[in-house]
Amino acid sequence: MGDWSNIEGALVEALVTEFTTEYPLIFENEPETDGTAKAPEGNTHMEAFLLPGETQNIEVSDGGKQRAIGVFQVTIRTPLYQGKYEMNTIRDRIVDTAYLRNKVLTRSGTNVRILTSVPEQSSEIGSFYTMPVTINWQADI
Repeated sequence: MGDWSNIEGALVEALVTEFTTEYPLIFENEPETDGTAKAPEGNTHMEAFLLPGETQNIEVSDGGKQRAIGVFQVTIRTPLYQGKYEMNTIRDRIVDTAYLRNKVLTRSGTNVRILTSVPEQSSEIGSFYTMPVTINWQADI
């Protein structure tokens, strides 16, 4: 696998490991982990997207390593009008365990360092209450 696949794999694996069977996980252009195409309406689930950023040359010589910096976003979606307890519990597990600041995730020799993990403002979208959590990462590839 290439470096970008290893980066995405490390980030996804951390989420799957933390929430393996508790909630449906929807990833970019893939069916849910339970095999369906969309989360059942009215059920708590998460959506995850890798937003690669720029690469920077961190060595002077030709062929040196590149530092890739990007964003991995996990959006928590809970049904409306059930309060924020479940959402806040999921948020805390994402921020404090799966993507703890300075945690290093490794896949096939590629190390991905978590820079920050920040919950954003919650909002009502359709029949769900939604909270994005932005995970800033870097990897030397």
